Amino acid sequence: MSYLNVGERLSCSTKDYIPSVADIFVEDKNIAGKGEMFWRLFSCITLVDFGGAEIDQSALVRYLSEACYYPTALLPSHRLIWNAIDEKHAKATLIHGNHKVSGVFEFNEQGQIVAMCSADRCR
Repeated sequence: MSYLNVGERLSCSTKDYIPSVADIFVEDKNIAGKGEMFWRLFSCITLVDFGGAEIDQSALVRYLSEACYYPTALLPSHRLIWNAIDEKHAKATLIHGNHKVSGVFEFNEQGQIVAMCSADRCR
């Protein structure tokens, strides 16, 4: 399950299931500029609980990369600035609070997004 809110308050939440011998549920979210990542065994035993500035930035990059599923989220604004690189590539810079992230989007001949790459995501 995932959702994006494209209003003044940027938010994104994703819940994934990792099939394995034991049930592991992953929740990755960015609510109002604060990123969090949880991994839970059987939905109740916390295995991973991350937060902080690096996760905030990483979650904002994820928001930018998934915004193509909500095209109005990619409209130019005071916090989303586009710069053309060439005929098939453009750089988008997203500013939210104290965070600023960028990604290079690749487009096909029909103008559709086919890829996005960012060096700002925490690994």
